[in-house]
Amino acid sequence: MRHGTIIAMAMGLSLGFAARLAQAGPANNYLAESARSVAGGRSVVVVLAQAEIKSNIVDSKVAMAAGGGLLMALIDAGVNSARAKKAEEAILPMRTSLMGFDADALALSTTDKAVAALDWFGAKPASLTKDVSPAARLAALDAAATPQTAYFQYDYGASPDLSAVVVTATIQIAPHDVPAGKKPDDRLAPKFSVFTQTVRSVVVLPDAAKEPGPNAQRWAADNAALARQALTEGFAEVQALATRALLVSAEDLDKWKKTKSSSSAGGHSGKLVEQNDAGTLLFDGTLINVHTLPAK
Repeated sequence: MRHGTIIAMAMGLSLGFAARLAQAGPANNYLAESARSVAGGRSVVVVLAQAEIKSNIVDSKVAMAAGGGLLMALIDAGVNSARAKKAEEAILPMRTSLMGFDADALALSTTDKAVAALDWFGAKPASLTKDVSPAARLAALDAAATPQTAYFQYDYGASPDLSAVVVTATIQIAPHDVPAGKKPDDRLAPKFSVFTQTVRSVVVLPDAAKEPGPNAQRWAADNAALARQALTEGFAEVQALATRALLVSAEDLDKWKKTKSSSSAGGHSGKLVEQNDAGTLLFDGTLINVHTLPAK
């Protein structure tokens, strides 16, 4: 099996699980003050499946526009396959220049700093896994000597046109004990999670081209200096967003949902939470911070 295929399969599992959490609705996306501290603390697991930066595509929506159907779905699959191949070719210079970038260490330090800022979190030393399967997550939950386990699942990649580097973390806190009348697997269901939220940092290339090729070359130049800067800043922003997400109250969420001010930045849209030197913070059910690298 080709290396690219293996990565794609792993990322599919990773993003699939994270997507199910992100789409679970508003339940459990804040920690009430009474639920913040738990006797015995929390185990922490960092999940990062990939070994290199990934490409992304804009999914074909032919089937949706046509009202569904097998033929339309097959057309979508073909279009997406062609787009994925093109995206892999475009990102190659950037990926090659990023060889040796230690995202594993960065994910671990990002998580450690995010929870260290919360003295009530009770975090145990974090462990890292490449296994994104629910079975691995359940095994870690069963092996934990704490009443709850916090999973920080990361991925990092480029926008479809390679105009931005995107770092994402999906946070889930799951209980060790099985809910009454439920199965052990149900502990990972969003309904029974103590907390779930996704945070994302989008770091935009200044004066980006409309086509991915020139953008890839700029990211790749000088041993991927701009790409390394963007990833480092992206993980730092995710750290701050993760801490903020764990501090968000029900009142904060209600305020953001009701605000009439919306905005778009870096290819993302949502309710405008704030805009300052750190960038534009959006809320679309998840927290997204967008900022542009300084022009050089």
